[in-house]
Amino acid sequence: MSATSHDFKTWEADASKCSTEQLKNIIQDCKNAEIAMRSFNTWKENYYADQKWTYMKELKKRQKKSLELKGVLWHIK
Repeated sequence: MSATSHDFKTWEADASKCSTEQLKNIIQDCKNAEIAMRSFNTWKENYYADQKWTYMKELKKRQKKSLELKGVLWHIK
């Protein structure tokens, strides 16, 4: 099973409500599941990879925002 646009929308909505610690745990769980599916079920491997990247995107967005608030990334728009 491959991720659908509905999956991405659901994950993005969920990720926006998670704490940073929850995001990190979900990302690690997805990574573990992705690795477990390698050479066994490539569709599920890709599904978990998509899920992992969606949650990572939210985490990176927060990290960037935090740095911008601290004035570290003042030159990046």
